[in-house]
Amino acid sequence: DSLLGSLCLRERESATVSLIVEMAQGGVIRTRFVSMLGLSVPVMSAPMAGVSGGALAAAVAKGGGLGFIAAGHASASSENDLASEIELYRRLTDQLKPKAPLCIGFITYSSLPRIAHVLSRYKPDVVQFTAPGISADAENIKIARQHGISIVMAQIGSVAEAEDAVAAGVDVIIAQGTEAGGHGLRSELGTATMPLAAAVCSMVRKRSTPQDQGPLVLAAGGISDGRGLASALSLGCDG
Repeated sequence: DSLLGSLCLRERESATVSLIVEMAQGGVIRTRFVSMLGLSVPVMSAPMAGVSGGALAAAVAKGGGLGFIAAGHASASSENDLASEIELYRRLTDQLKPKAPLCIGFITYSSLPRIAHVLSRYKPDVVQFTAPGISADAENIKIARQHGISIVMAQIGSVAEAEDAVAAGVDVIIAQGTEAGGHGLRSELGTATMPLAAAVCSMVRKRSTPQDQGPLVLAAGGISDGRGLASALSLGCDG
């Protein structure tokens, strides 16, 4: 049994390596996420309030990923801080070709009254919502669309929430497992990252058509190196 298990593990590892090699032709891991945003690696940084500022977002962008700045609760008292971080990000990335998109993340339950103000002032290219990913009546998604945001991400912690995100018409679903920190589902209501990501990918795939592949799926929580990324990609995630 141990030999059979070892052989099966090696076969899965070999299949994963083959997949990554195939996707990385020309030095770029090619996924829909990479193609959508002109990236060279299918990686984004989480918009963590108090942590994810202009310097971190710029470093991720320079590394070929998608760097996020956290608006967090988007309170009026923190507006000057957000403005400073966005200015820093633009200064640090002004030489990048193609131009690095401005990406802002919100903690939905507390920032909802001020989302429209932030979007109007800073005009980001990409927004991400969490806690919850989809507010009542999908108001946060509607506000983003009304302000011309072309790429809207929702972070979810269950398949049911992912289904709500599909219904709301988001472009990217972030499947956040219980390994992640910060805001999200209570641990007893969530699931680990990889099982959740696999289930969300399967749900999206079942709903897809040749004309509409559905939203992209990114895995989040406990992914800190290439092995974690390879695992997510092998499940069908886009990053």
